Amino acid sequence: MKRSANKQVSPKAAATLILITLIIIQVVWYKGLVFKEKPSGIKGGGGGGGGGVPPPPLVGLKEVNVDTFAGATDPGDADGGRATARFNSPVGIALDSQGNLYVADSRNHRVRRVTPQGKTTTLAGSVQGYADGAAQTAQFNLPCGVAAGTDGAIYVADTGNHRIRKIKDGQVTTLAGDAQGFAEGAGSQVKFNTPCAIATDGKLLYVSDTLNKRIRILDLTGKITGGWQTPTSPTGVLIDKQVVVVAPQTGITAQGGSPLLNIPIDSKGLSANPADYVIHSPVALCKAPEGWFATDSIHHGVFFIKGGKAELIAGQCKPKEVIDGWRDGDGHHANFGSLSGIAWDGKTRVYVSDTSDNCIRILDINQVLTGRRETLP
Repeated sequence: MKRSANKQVSPKAAATLILITLIIIQVVWYKGLVFKEKPSGIKGGGGGGGGGVPPPPLVGLKEVNVDTFAGATDPGDADGGRATARFNSPVGIALDSQGNLYVADSRNHRVRRVTPQGKTTTLAGSVQGYADGAAQTAQFNLPCGVAAGTDGAIYVADTGNHRIRKIKDGQVTTLAGDAQGFAEGAGSQVKFNTPCAIATDGKLLYVSDTLNKRIRILDLTGKITGGWQTPTSPTGVLIDKQVVVVAPQTGITAQGGSPLLNIPIDSKGLSANPADYVIHSPVALCKAPEGWFATDSIHHGVFFIKGGKAELIAGQCKPKEVIDGWRDGDGHHANFGSLSGIAWDGKTRVYVSDTSDNCIRILDINQVLTGRRETLP
């Protein structure tokens, strides 16, 4: 087993690092990596000054069904069936071609695999640290991003270790990265600063090098082959028709395009100021029919974005208030905590990692796809 204990980030330093990241990128889901707050149902963050009738909450669609796919609200570390499994601040998620879901289980410092039937196992990781080798004894430090390669490998943004790791055939190796910093090259010559998301097109890896404010491109041997600077710290990257970058401060940007910021949300006829219903701080995206499914760091719901506009499909949101908690049911009544990663199976299932509720939620959108094709073609 290869160990590099001299380069391991201490728990205190890791917490400080994540806190700095929180301040810089203002992403709510990182708070689960710094401190824990027990969910307590629906709660409000207080309205802003002034009198008058407060604006009503916007709610999702009754045609969508929300269920807890794996885990429960109390944090823990356990494999097993849907309600038996336990996570601790899951962040990034990714699907493979067989429908298995991979989860960056950040505070457990592990990568988990959930089958299409909802059975969770630990793919790799043990205790917090840095070590390559056999999957069951390898060590990660606050991993926040995962990507499923067409080569059968799972690639991990090992955030606290500032490295990109590879899991394949029961072994964990370091593909690129070493000490915190910025450097090009290959393998251990490369330096990242808090990489928090990763995506692949099967030939290249695209890394959100968050505190370097860059997207870095790696080939599958671990060599940097390109990249570009971003105006603010990116939290997500998606391979669509183009490379799409997500940054809470500057919105959504397709490579070479203009930022899509303050995306208006369909208020569904509510008599309220339309400016109150916008997506200010997107966190992560996945493909959707002719658009994207998205999570946002302020509104605790799941959105469909198409043509520069958004629709809330599950959850509740309200201006100047945070509506969070945990409740399954239809999209009209469901509640979420701080959401981060999101993935679509290309059919009828959308998965989200409910970071502050320590579980993976699943949305059945079959009725939306079949009954509302004017909205989701």
